[in-house]
Amino acid sequence: TSYLDIRKSQRDEWRNMSVKLLTQGIALLKEGRYRKAASLFRDALKFDPESERARNYHEKALKAAERENRTSQTKFKRYRD
Repeated sequence: TSYLDIRKSQRDEWRNMSVKLLTQGIALLKEGRYRKAASLFRDALKFDPESERARNYHEKALKAAERENRTSQTKFKRYRD
């Protein structure tokens, strides 16, 4: 087995791991667990930094988490006042 074969095999393993994390993140995103989903998408990008899909989902999860945070802060402020 050559060095290049090993490197290709490792890249394939990393991409597979990225896809697994991406799949889990999408499921969490659908459940409304935005912060955990964002964390999984970030981890997927560590394994496959060139994944546009993981990058797009990561951005989507972060935006959803921010919206959720603003909404809960507004509700708390109304409750407090």
